[in-house]
Amino acid sequence: MRRVLRILKRNGFEGVIIPDHAPQVTCAAPWHAGMAYALGYLRAGLQAV
Repeated sequence: MRRVLRILKRNGFEGVIIPDHAPQVTCAAPWHAGMAYALGYLRAGLQAV
């Protein structure tokens, strides 16, 4: 994933990045928790590049 993010940054990508899937989480709101995790992972990756 970081490699893809680096390539996007190197090429000046300014669009939207949307996760196509999220990890399965066992809790009261599994889809929301999984999506929050996926978005946090993407955000950390963007900060790393």
